[in-house]
Amino acid sequence: MIPEQIPVNNHYGNNSTTVFDFDFYIENKSQIVVTHTDMEGNVTTPILGVDYDIAEVGKENGSYITFPLEGSSYPVLGWNTETNDKELLTIALTLPVVQEAKYNKSGELNKKNLEYSFDYLTRLIQILYRILTRTVQLPEGSKQSIQDFIKDLQLGNYEARKWANYMDGTVDGYNYSAKYHAQEAAEYIDTLAQQGEGIIQRATEQADRSEAYADEVEFGMQWTPFKEANWSVAQDGIHYELLLDELPIVNAVYSGTWDDKQLACGVNINSTGSGCKLTSLNAFNGYALSAASVLGKYVHTQDLASDEWVIQHNLGHIPCVILLDDNNIEMIGTIEHQTYNKCVVTFNNAVTGTAYLR
Repeated sequence: MIPEQIPVNNHYGNNSTTVFDFDFYIENKSQIVVTHTDMEGNVTTPILGVDYDIAEVGKENGSYITFPLEGSSYPVLGWNTETNDKELLTIALTLPVVQEAKYNKSGELNKKNLEYSFDYLTRLIQILYRILTRTVQLPEGSKQSIQDFIKDLQLGNYEARKWANYMDGTVDGYNYSAKYHAQEAAEYIDTLAQQGEGIIQRATEQADRSEAYADEVEFGMQWTPFKEANWSVAQDGIHYELLLDELPIVNAVYSGTWDDKQLACGVNINSTGSGCKLTSLNAFNGYALSAASVLGKYVHTQDLASDEWVIQHNLGHIPCVILLDDNNIEMIGTIEHQTYNKCVVTFNNAVTGTAYLR
């Protein structure tokens, strides 16, 4: 007699068990198939006599197998206690679909042989039932073929994966998904945090420098008067020039009296290092408006001709740099402010001269 059952037993790993029961009848060891599923879902088939062995056969209520055997490449059935993922060992009945009894050539029917044949058929049906419960089935009356159904499943799977990528993101956050943008935002925040630390540090340094220079700073703007008689004729014989010492930064030039002054047009303002030079077509009375805020000044003299001047000024800020040759003619050079206390000036040729920094 064969009980109503599905002839398969599943066992999950616990990192220790090596004996696993099965509850169905087998006549010999070839009537069992064992499969191993690891935590990633990979399925393999251990080998009888190499990876496992069966304790007994011919018992109505089944028996047990030992897995793994000593020398097997399989470890003890595992369990990841952190993720609760477990390996799976499946023991299932397998029978060849054959009928070898020849009743038409026998004498009296043997009830034992008949029962064996009927039991064998029942066990085959149980195996087929187990297989059918794991297959795709169409409902009765469906006009769709299995092939069309599979195509629809594949299409649905493709669409589901595609939208899942867009909505939730793939494992690596690719494909402009929500996860992709979340990762980008996290990286951007980290970058801002790092930059913020640098900004705070630089601001602290500047605050310390500002405090050190506070006693030297003069605030506001100042007006410097000049007279028409102070002007001199320029070398071209056409323009007039006016030298204003100690005023290297002149913001604007006004003509007229204090109560009736107007912004003068057509006046060129050029720095001379120690002051500035005004150039105009006309000489006139007026006022020069200049900044009176100064954070220190520095003069660098380059006696040895070089195409690179290294200036360690220690002013604590990015200064204005005026470059003059030995004849007090302004020169053009490339100025690189490497720090708040150091700059490097490069020229096309080796030159001498003076650099005024303020």
